[in-house]
Amino acid sequence: MKLLKLVGVLVGVIALNIIILSPGLLGVDITSSSAFEKSVALTILILSAAVVFYASYIYLFGRTGKVLIREEEPAEDDYYGQVARYRNHKIFSAEVSIAMDQIERMKEKKVALLEVLSQRFQENELSYKRFHSVIVGVEKLFNMNVQGLVNKLRGSELSKLDRIDPRQAERMFSSKVWQQKLQLHKEYTDYVKGYVSSNEEILTKLDRLLLETSLLNSADYRELDEMPGMKEINLLIEQTKYYK
Repeated sequence: MKLLKLVGVLVGVIALNIIILSPGLLGVDITSSSAFEKSVALTILILSAAVVFYASYIYLFGRTGKVLIREEEPAEDDYYGQVARYRNHKIFSAEVSIAMDQIERMKEKKVALLEVLSQRFQENELSYKRFHSVIVGVEKLFNMNVQGLVNKLRGSELSKLDRIDPRQAERMFSSKVWQQKLQLHKEYTDYVKGYVSSNEEILTKLDRLLLETSLLNSADYRELDEMPGMKEINLLIEQTKYYK
């Protein structure tokens, strides 16, 4: 298609030059004694050469000359949108659906926890700051898992593992290559399921923390730290820091 367009431009330039420079037509002569006529003919030749060069550059090297509007990248914290891009993933559509639901539930639990926090403690209290730091930390851990999930979804999609027919693959590939592909598929599956499972564990721990906080009788931060739900989440955050 680009080559045809280039040929069209060349034919148009040649035809225009013939009409303008041909003695039988307009007859503009570059060798004329008239300075004006000579300058007009020279300008036409220069412009023709420029048009041919520009068209060749565009159609042969793929430069369109159009103003390209760059698609906006999703915001770094738009995790739902990033995951939703893979809702039709050939291998992990079920896991993607669960992850999207988890992100929505995480938002709801964060709102609920902050409401309970503001009801029971004042912002200048140590208990408030301690509790709030835990919420921020666990949310960060949750989002890290989502980002890891997005990376693995993208990688598995690019690998095109879903397009491989096992019966054909065993005939077309060596046993070594086929085993490598199977191993790659297993690793992607383990990672994806691992991230989804880890975030479900976080949500469950937040449910427990929410229940325990609503039953808390004291505003003492030491009692807050002794709650089983708080201990579990703190341990989870510390383990992540250790393995990071």
